[in-house]
Amino acid sequence: MNVLLVDVCHTLYDANTTYGFLDRCLVTNPGYAVLMKRRGSVFERVKARLFPGQDIIRQQAVALLAGAPKQSLTEAAHDYVQTLSGITPVQDYIRGQQADGVQVYLVSSSLDLLVDAIAQQLGVAGWFASRLGFNQGVCSGKLESDLTGTKDRIIREHFADAAAIEFVSDNFSDANCIPLVQSFRPVYARQNLRARAFWSRQKVGEPIYE
Repeated sequence: MNVLLVDVCHTLYDANTTYGFLDRCLVTNPGYAVLMKRRGSVFERVKARLFPGQDIIRQQAVALLAGAPKQSLTEAAHDYVQTLSGITPVQDYIRGQQADGVQVYLVSSSLDLLVDAIAQQLGVAGWFASRLGFNQGVCSGKLESDLTGTKDRIIREHFADAAAIEFVSDNFSDANCIPLVQSFRPVYARQNLRARAFWSRQKVGEPIYE
C-alpha cells in the first residue's frame, strides 16, 4: 500500500484551523480576547518560533470550550471548514494521488472535530488529529491527546507495513518524520527564504509552492 500523509494547517489551507475555529466559537468570550492579545505579543511570537511544539496559549484557549455540547461544536466545525480557503497546488496534488490509488491520510495537530470534517470533504482514507475531550457529550476543555511534534509516532504505529510513504507538510517540526518516509515534500511560498533555507538543509524532495 502506498500512502500519502498530509498536514492540514498552512499545508492544505492557508489558516491555523484550531485558532480560526476558536475565533468563531469564543468570539464573545473576554478571556479568549485576553489570550489572543498575549498570543500576538512579540514575546509569544519569538517563543513560538523557538519552541514550535509548545503552545500553552492553545491549551488555555481550548479550556474555554469547557461545557459546550459536542453536537454544537461538531456543527460549528463543519460550518467553519466550509469557509476555509484551500491551497490549490496541494489539493490538486492530493486529488492526483487519489486518482492513482494512493491512500491519503490527514495527520494534523489540529482538533479532531475539524480534521474529521475536512477528511469528509476531501474523501480521504482516514485521519489522525489532536483529540478534544468530552464527558457525556459535553466538552471537558482538555485535549485527550495532542499530536504536536509527535507525528513520527503515528507513522511508526500505523504505517510500518506501508510499501511507500510520502509526507507533505509546511511544519518545520515535522522534519523528525523525514527518516521514516520515502519522500517528504515541503510546502512554502516561493518568496519564503527562511523556509527554503530550512528545507534545503534537510535534503527533502521537491517543494509544493503555495
